[in-house]
Amino acid sequence: MNKDIELIICDIDGTLVNEQRLMSNLTKETLIKINEKGIRFGIASGRLVEELYDLSLSWNLPFKADVIIGMNGSELLDVKNDKRFDYYKLRKEWIKEILDMLRSFKLKPYLYDGNQIICLVDDAQMRRSAQRSKKTLRICTDEKELYAKDNAKIMFRVEPEKMEMIERFVQEHPSDNYQAFKTQAALLEFTHKKVSKGHALRKYCELNALDIKKVVAFGDTTNDNSMIQVAGWGVCLLNGSADTKAISDDITTYDNDHDGLAHYILQHYL
Repeated sequence: MNKDIELIICDIDGTLVNEQRLMSNLTKETLIKINEKGIRFGIASGRLVEELYDLSLSWNLPFKADVIIGMNGSELLDVKNDKRFDYYKLRKEWIKEILDMLRSFKLKPYLYDGNQIICLVDDAQMRRSAQRSKKTLRICTDEKELYAKDNAKIMFRVEPEKMEMIERFVQEHPSDNYQAFKTQAALLEFTHKKVSKGHALRKYCELNALDIKKVVAFGDTTNDNSMIQVAGWGVCLLNGSADTKAISDDITTYDNDHDGLAHYILQHYL
């Protein structure tokens, strides 16, 4: 473990915040301490960078995040230098192919389109997602609306008990164009094959002449794996998925409901 670090970057849900999606006082205090120590702070998520930027402001920290990685690595916002970068998107014909491939499972697909969430089913879960992300919910009358244009990703709500089976099915039907990974226990996402949080993290480090070996990355599930692997030190939360624990350099002693990230930083870096 390298104690001389320049950046701490964290996934949000299941990592930086608790299961109620709230940031604890201890985590806030810890982030303030790393900022005072001159260590950069970043967040990485599957959400749009604009939404993540607003979310980071809602935490009322006395400083801004230095870097925000959105849409699982398809978007990069270098906050300090006020620069925005967009990477690989899914082609509309690939989105249609994905929908056709998973049709028999009767899942609930949806995607982001600016300030809208476009979906096929109007239910409480989708309404909560729209409210939480401050987006308008648009129910499709025609599935073609989901693949009317290229998009950074398409998401599928999955019953948790079926996730392992569907993940296995997708692995048995690989594509040279796109990839799938679990981002929550009940959420499967598809992105361009080259998109990853790890790719965006590398780009940020290159743009800012940072040594990636001096980066510590925290995460809890599959879409965090690339970021955890390319960072100099990768840490999985105790509540994390088995695949993420398997590739991490370390695992926190506590879960995200008990300040696992904050305790780890306090013990090892402050």
